Amino acid sequence: MVQRHQALNGQPRPNLGRRLRPRWKRRPDHKLSEEHKKPLGGVIPGQTDYAKLPLSEFANVAKNKGKLGEAFGTRHGRDPITGESYNFYEGNFVAAAFDPADWNLPLNFDARQKWPQCRAIIGTVRDQGKCGSCWAVATAEVMNDRLCIASGGAEQRELSPQYPLSCYDGGSGCQGGDVAVAMHEATTKGMVFGGMLNRSKTACLPYEFEPCEHPCQVQGVIPHECPAHVDDGTCLGNTFKLADQKVFPKSDVYTCPPNDWACIAQEIMTYGPVAVTFGTVHSDFYGYHAGVYTVREEDKNEEGLGMHATKLIGWGFDEATGHPYWLMMNSWDNWGIHGLGRVGVGEMNMEQGIAMVRM
Repeated sequence: MVQRHQALNGQPRPNLGRRLRPRWKRRPDHKLSEEHKKPLGGVIPGQTDYAKLPLSEFANVAKNKGKLGEAFGTRHGRDPITGESYNFYEGNFVAAAFDPADWNLPLNFDARQKWPQCRAIIGTVRDQGKCGSCWAVATAEVMNDRLCIASGGAEQRELSPQYPLSCYDGGSGCQGGDVAVAMHEATTKGMVFGGMLNRSKTACLPYEFEPCEHPCQVQGVIPHECPAHVDDGTCLGNTFKLADQKVFPKSDVYTCPPNDWACIAQEIMTYGPVAVTFGTVHSDFYGYHAGVYTVREEDKNEEGLGMHATKLIGWGFDEATGHPYWLMMNSWDNWGIHGLGRVGVGEMNMEQGIAMVRM
């Protein structure tokens, strides 16, 4: 029996549910009938055209392709965790197949409601500022959420996106990185507490960049240099012992098979939010503020702006259109409703770039 979760080292993770039904085969080269490809829903887009503004938000900028999943946005890809090659689908068939009831899942789910003791952690927007650090922010956020959930709400301190940004070998600072690689590196290097700029003055390594109005006008730069005080046994001199400031995942990074929305939903409902790497992203994504976001028809054949990484905290169906969506927390505070938005299931290859660890 094929396991639903796949790990970085090739070893299967525990199965969370049943096998996919025959009507939707696991192999990514299997396409559904034309009936299942019919377009669904729409979006209330923002009014601003950001296409010509700097793209500091995206880690996968043109000169740095590959840092956040180089194959995304093409018709042929490679899973960033398992290395398996596959072909991309049109997103419509994934949306057409989205039926939580088939898996005894609720039609609507919000991690903040299931774990109210961790609502402040899960629902906090960590604005990445003028740095292409979405990969580091998403890594820290998902680990943070799952740590709080696993502790029953006892652990409320914020983990620091600055640590993978400055101290992990698998990233390139503000020039980009890979969520799956960062989570894997966390198993050996851990993650320290620190939170965001000006939000935590008594932790090990706070984030260095101020929030900005995205898209930021100036690209931030940070030396790929790990502060000595983080790894010499103390944090902030002798104020905190490192052992009290660093945590490690209880598993290696693992993923869901491409397009396996049921696996993603089960993971979120059982263990908490998951990280998602998606794209390619188009200019109207910046201007999203309400409704269910879907890529405009005129943009679907365009190259787009690059890749982005955030976290998913739930799912649901739009009451007006019936369009299924993922509930997303972005690392841009001025996106959606203070960083929270609804992105259509099947959009921007979202179901092909999931990563998570157990805490």
